[in-house]
Amino acid sequence: MSEAEIAPDWKSLEVLDILQYHVSPALNDRWTDLMACRLVCRAWRTAFPPPRIVVTLELAQSNTDAFRETVKLARKLSFPRAGPTTLEWFARVALENPKVTSISLTFPYFSVDDAKLLSDILCIKLHHLRSFTLDCPVEPPLEALVAIAQALEDTPNALDSVDFSWCRICYGAASALLSAIVRNKTIRKLDLTACDLAPTSQDFLLNFIKDNQNVTDLCLSSNWQLATPDDGFSEKLRDALAKDRTLKVLNLNACRNLDAIGGAFKFNNTLQRLSLGWCKLDPQLISAFFAAIENNRGLRELKVHFDLTCAEAPSALGKFFKSNSTLQTLELNMPCEERIDYGPIFDGLAHNTTLTSLDALYFAANYADQLAEFIEQRAAGGRIALKKIGILYSDISEYGSRLLKALLLLPRLENLDLMRAPPDPDSVEDLVALLQNSTSLTELSLYQSRLGDAGMIRVCAAVAQNSTLRHLAIGGDQHQENVHNAVCDMIVRNSSLITLDYAGTLVPAGLQPNFDQALKASPLTRCDVSFSDGAEDILMDLIRERQKRG
Repeated sequence: MSEAEIAPDWKSLEVLDILQYHVSPALNDRWTDLMACRLVCRAWRTAFPPPRIVVTLELAQSNTDAFRETVKLARKLSFPRAGPTTLEWFARVALENPKVTSISLTFPYFSVDDAKLLSDILCIKLHHLRSFTLDCPVEPPLEALVAIAQALEDTPNALDSVDFSWCRICYGAASALLSAIVRNKTIRKLDLTACDLAPTSQDFLLNFIKDNQNVTDLCLSSNWQLATPDDGFSEKLRDALAKDRTLKVLNLNACRNLDAIGGAFKFNNTLQRLSLGWCKLDPQLISAFFAAIENNRGLRELKVHFDLTCAEAPSALGKFFKSNSTLQTLELNMPCEERIDYGPIFDGLAHNTTLTSLDALYFAANYADQLAEFIEQRAAGGRIALKKIGILYSDISEYGSRLLKALLLLPRLENLDLMRAPPDPDSVEDLVALLQNSTSLTELSLYQSRLGDAGMIRVCAAVAQNSTLRHLAIGGDQHQENVHNAVCDMIVRNSSLITLDYAGTLVPAGLQPNFDQALKASPLTRCDVSFSDGAEDILMDLIRERQKRG
């Protein structure tokens, strides 16, 4: 396919809200074919309803006029594999594009010269940029990050989000970056995931929380070396957060030795979302943690991971449910293979009128049974506020049938997530009955549900006739050809779905025309399918068809 043939299609679509550019010099000689393939493939797979289409495009470096004109339409420039040989070219592309509002760079290595060029780009583009991401797994030179910090601090800008996740930040760089962001005044979101922040950076972080008046969303996930067991940082962080009145979202997933942090929320009613996933709170402090936050009036979402083998844990959680009147979303990650009494948890839920979303990960098998009993007893009269229920990475097979029947009693249930929590194959008919009779369910995840070929065909047939589902995930398991054909038939017959996730299930390349044909007539705006043999030759006329209908 020639440039001349495909270039008009890019422009006529009015599409390139997002252009992701994948640097791969080895593909220079065939960039047009790759562009055509990726453009068509990604455009309809990740599309919003027409005429606004989001395109992720992976290409080789090119200076052709057609490509340069296309780049000028982009809102987002992303280089997953940037390096010295392409950074200068990227600078030219970025500076020529007057509309780009987001830059994302991943460097396998990063030199001082690279930093100087990048800081020059930022000084020019910061007037328009809303988002900047830098990922450098190998520790960048201190001078490099200091130069970026200087640009963030000194240049008038409109930045809303800065992401340094997986970028190793040393002691000196942490000081420069955090100080610059405090003085920046416009940045609202800061992501420092897995930045290898060491105990030597503790004071800089505490001062940042103390002085910060603009960042409302802070992610420190996976900085597991930040605190040691007896260094007192947990208490210092608790005291800093207790006085903070700016942060609304705080993510401390997979950070260690933070057992004292709950005490901050006796006084902080500003924070709305707190994530402590995989933090493994000391079992002996679980009661104290929930007692500290039970009267908090700010928290709306909480994610916490603790050990339920502690005898006090269910009672502490139940008491929290009775007392707290603001929490709306709760995710509990409580690994426990042995059956325990979840009764106190449900006794507390019986008194709660605000919780609308409850996700349980790695729960013991009898949780599903006790949840079903709770629903059966409380559903009458609309006494359960839950709209989303998730039971993930758990074994519910023994009680799957009872639970699925009970869920039909929830008139407000909109979202059911059974990811890697396969029900017993014998309860497939109960799942089908839920799909046939629920008038509220709009989102269902059966990812890696292991329903088998026969079970999946029955589910597809039920979804085909369902009129409420908007989002469906059924991938992750491997199936025979008749299941893939059933999925195609479901796509054609269902008129309500807007997203379908069938990724992780390898579909033979020979069946791709079946999916192409099904999608032509479908209202789906996103469909993720994994074809074997690298097949990605999606028909160009899919977009043309969508244009005509749009």
